[in-house]
Amino acid sequence: MKPQVDTDHRRDPRRSGQRSLSAAEGVLVALRHCSLDEAFADIVQTAKRHSVAPLELADALVAIAENYPTSDLDAALIEVVDLAWGALLASRMSNDCDCDRAQQPPVKATHPTLKPN
Repeated sequence: MKPQVDTDHRRDPRRSGQRSLSAAEGVLVALRHCSLDEAFADIVQTAKRHSVAPLELADALVAIAENYPTSDLDAALIEVVDLAWGALLASRMSNDCDCDRAQQPPVKATHPTLKPN
């Protein structure tokens, strides 16, 4: 008989922390055009510099990048995100206007090693 295993990963706080950190790294990779390692180092160094927990900072960065209401976030975390990445987030958000997309030609993504069909 096999032991029962809880497969609901959403209940595991370690998994939640991993997801938040990965998502925050992705936000910084997109904003800064940096590597995942550089994004991770940026989050950890920023957290250390401002004496906040890296996972809490990652949660705040993702929430702000997703335009979630910040009323549930600690004001100190919001301030750190704003100080560290506010300009990048603001410029990205202003570039994401639907009206801008309508005027741009469609992007054809191709990989250099793949031949188009």
